[in-house]
Amino acid sequence: MPGNPTDRMREVMKIIYYADGSIAAEPDSDARKNDLAQCLPGVKPGEVAVSHLNPLVYSSK
Repeated sequence: MPGNPTDRMREVMKIIYYADGSIAAEPDSDARKNDLAQCLPGVKPGEVAVSHLNPLVYSSK
């Protein structure tokens, strides 16, 4: 999907649900490397996908 082609800022809210205990995958592109760094700061590939920006909000355990 191309970026915003206009000269106006667009506001976006994105919600992604994934299973408790999900592991951050090894990024396979520069865009996904950026996503990992921005959405899960400090989380390395192979670690549980939880950060201060994306906390675990519910655990069934």
